[in-house]
Amino acid sequence: MKAKLALSLSSLLGSLVVLECVLRIFHITPNDLRAMEYTHNIYSLEDHGRGQPPAVFFPNRMSHQVYYKCLATKCTEDKRVEWRTNSFGMRDRERSLTKGKNTTRIIVLGDSFTAGVGVAAEETYPQQLEKLLNSRHDGRPQFEVWNTAVSGFSTFDEWHYLMKYGLRFRPDLIVVGLYLNDSVPWGPFSNPKTNPELLDSPRIRKFQLSYRPMIKNQLTGNIKSTWTFRHSLYISNWVHAAMVVWRTNPATIRLYRFWWSEDNWIGMGHFKEALEGLSRLQRERNIPVLILVWPKLDWLDGNYPFDDVHDKIRSLCAKYGLASVDLLPLLRGRKPSSLWVHPTDHHPNAWAHRLAATTLMGRLSNDPLFKTHLNIPLTLPPTPAADVR
Repeated sequence: MKAKLALSLSSLLGSLVVLECVLRIFHITPNDLRAMEYTHNIYSLEDHGRGQPPAVFFPNRMSHQVYYKCLATKCTEDKRVEWRTNSFGMRDRERSLTKGKNTTRIIVLGDSFTAGVGVAAEETYPQQLEKLLNSRHDGRPQFEVWNTAVSGFSTFDEWHYLMKYGLRFRPDLIVVGLYLNDSVPWGPFSNPKTNPELLDSPRIRKFQLSYRPMIKNQLTGNIKSTWTFRHSLYISNWVHAAMVVWRTNPATIRLYRFWWSEDNWIGMGHFKEALEGLSRLQRERNIPVLILVWPKLDWLDGNYPFDDVHDKIRSLCAKYGLASVDLLPLLRGRKPSSLWVHPTDHHPNAWAHRLAATTLMGRLSNDPLFKTHLNIPLTLPPTPAADVR
């Protein structure tokens, strides 16, 4: 018996040694791919410029977002994305408040998915939508699609930005890019650090104590990519990588589901307040609102865990009389990594932005509410939305 056990252990050890040698010879390792910190999303909630609308991003700034590919302890630059803001602090081309007589202006609100983290400004879906719309007018600019998105904003923050700044741009249509973390309880316009009155309630303090441990977990996406795999044994690196996935996936799912549960009464309350405000704006000022819902760009080719969240968002939009279009049916079944800007960053890449733009174009062109209001004369041209990648 002991001899058989010793033989089994020796065989296992020998197999591990062979496996370690193979991994080392061919340098097969879970690469430590990391996104470097970048500084473009520094908020400025003060007025800037001379008589111009205030900016939330600093105006006329340029920085870069840099991705690195690392093998062992050697890192090389893998991708660099320029981030430039215009005089209004938008990640967009330069705009003028003056609107032409025949110009239709669309304001797009959103967070980092809409601002275009990881892609060039011209690759974001607002700019691609502008090109699609204007292509129906023989190249004569008739439509302006302003990208006012700010990384880290929730729907509640976007609503406040619209009321404080965005309406000065005289929009004919408002598009709200919504991602599944847009019901987070705190944001720039609802942060307890900038709103001390939020700390006065014992109920608020109790909520903070229960919420804080949840956000300490490592999550999938660019946050998880900060893990490093630099053990001396290559096998240890692979075991470490597997443990990271095993821990982070359930933590991510729990946190996102919490954000859309009634236990998150602060975030959900703010979200509903924003929808109610958008609905009121739509009725009183005759400015149509369209909500574009982005899914989480993980698990799309498997058992996607947030179908009921999408149903809830769609129902809430309908309850407040707001039109919505969900990208989940279009993206479901696709390989998630084919939609990412980088292995370390699960924001949508240029191709995913293109799909979003063509989806919006289809809705605006074929929905009588938008088609009549925006004076879109032609139907949707051939679209790449069905492309296989």
